[in-house]
Amino acid sequence: MNIKASLLLFSLFLANDTLAKTYYFVGTSFPLILEKSQQGEIRGLGADIAKVIGQKLGHQIEIEIYPFSRALRMIETGRADGFVGPYKSEEREKFMIFTQSHFYQDPMAFYVREGSDFEWDGHLSSLQGKKIGLTRGWSFGSEFDQYKPKLNIFEVENIDASFRMLLFDRIELFASHPRAANRVIDKLSIREQVKMILPPIIVNKGYFGFSRKRDLGSFIEQFDSELNRMIINGDIQRMNQAYDLYYSSKPQK
Repeated sequence: MNIKASLLLFSLFLANDTLAKTYYFVGTSFPLILEKSQQGEIRGLGADIAKVIGQKLGHQIEIEIYPFSRALRMIETGRADGFVGPYKSEEREKFMIFTQSHFYQDPMAFYVREGSDFEWDGHLSSLQGKKIGLTRGWSFGSEFDQYKPKLNIFEVENIDASFRMLLFDRIELFASHPRAANRVIDKLSIREQVKMILPPIIVNKGYFGFSRKRDLGSFIEQFDSELNRMIINGDIQRMNQAYDLYYSSKPQK
């Protein structure tokens, strides 16, 4: 190899090394989507996808888990680049740029005590007068969120606390997605004491979000393009199936 060729390869190496960046993503503990193992390893569907896309784009993506409200605030104030798995809402779009497509979906349903005779027909008006527990910071769809001022809402920090309030009759029902609720039900050994009622309130979709306060250049567009490519070629569906999750990229009515 002559000197010119060596210099060219060296310059290309330096260029690639200069272009490679580290992006800081945050999220909250969300079963199967984003979790930390006992060994401290960040794992889950969202972590897997983010890391694959980062590698394909030639960048490093570091992920940390925080309480939901803190992680959201970090995006809002520009202390982090990306958020793994948030639901989309008008309020969040004020400070977060969402990917065009979602990478997982969550049916959101109500849970009641086993002996409850409450009949949920899907109409929000039937919730009036009920004591309803909601996890602080969660979105339950624009229609439900707009109707909330008419309801008797108790904001709770986490699902564990919601189930305890339900069993002690401090609330009559609360909303969650089965993916997270089932783990808590098994953890508390209360499967015979509570039940999920249908229809779902909404089927939420989870995205990647990026801080509007960060100067991310073309990274968002590149990340979005790679995510869409993985959806089209079936990678995202296969990765969901590996976690026993249902996924459809088609719009839902």
